[in-house]
Amino acid sequence: MVRNYQPQDSQALATIFKNAILAFNNSIYSPRQKQAWLGNHSDEFWQSRFEQTKPLVAEIDSNPVGFIEFDSLTGEIGCFYVEPSCQNQGVGQALFGKVLNVAKDNHVRQIQVYASHIAKVFFEKQGFRVI
Repeated sequence: MVRNYQPQDSQALATIFKNAILAFNNSIYSPRQKQAWLGNHSDEFWQSRFEQTKPLVAEIDSNPVGFIEFDSLTGEIGCFYVEPSCQNQGVGQALFGKVLNVAKDNHVRQIQVYASHIAKVFFEKQGFRVI
């Protein structure tokens, strides 16, 4: 199920972000690169960020397992992460499908994303072009 963000999701989404980055193979992103990506953000940082970006949240059995930020004014996807144990199960596809619906409802003609090397493959499968 994909639903709108709720304030009580903040900590779970921050954990998904952290778990997804740490799960990347060290041959793709070094521990140093992953630590730089993670930063040292407080709970307040995440709460504030998610209150602003209002991500869509995927859940299984009422537990958040992924999220995507989408700005329907600019057409830009921000953070897009799925809990590693739930990857390759359609969670990312469900989140992206919801973004397409939101984009259509808001007359967004073009969606853009600044994707990592890992995420690039997913977006290319969705028809994105690398620029």
